[in-house]
Amino acid sequence: MESNLADLQLTSCDITIHLEVHNNSILDTTCDITIHLEVHNNSILDTACDITIHLEVHNNSILNTTCDITIHLEVHNNSILDTTCDITIHLEVHNNSILDTACDITIHLEVHNNSILDTTCDITIHLEVHNNSILDTTCDITIHLEVHNNSILDTTCDITIHLEVHNNSILDTTCDITIHLEVHNNSS
Repeated sequence: MESNLADLQLTSCDITIHLEVHNNSILDTTCDITIHLEVHNNSILDTACDITIHLEVHNNSILNTTCDITIHLEVHNNSILDTTCDITIHLEVHNNSILDTACDITIHLEVHNNSILDTTCDITIHLEVHNNSILDTTCDITIHLEVHNNSILDTTCDITIHLEVHNNSILDTTCDITIHLEVHNNSS
């Protein structure tokens, strides 16, 4: 992946991960969903670079299990000139019945050490967790976003985190929702 990205010029660079997990019954098991994506040490000139991660987990019955959902994305040490760079993470977890389980949802995004000139840089994280029944469980939702050590000139940089948690029944549980956002050492 790295060698192909490094050679891209006058082209469109789209990275799309679309994952759906639904209508499953999982009993006494470990269900881990991990998306790990790194895009680094590339020179991209006069291109549209879109990175999209779309994940849906719905209509599942999970009993006596550990269900961890992890999205880890790093974009660093890239030189992007005259481009549109959109990073979108869309995650939906809904209509699930989770009993006696640990349900951890983690989104970790790093964008650092990049030089972006004459560009529009949009970073969007959209997370929905709704219509779930969670009993006797630990439900942790963590969004960790770092944007640092970047030089961004003549650009519009939008960072959007959209989080919905509604219509859930959570009993005898610890529900932690953490959003960690760092934006530092940038020139814009």
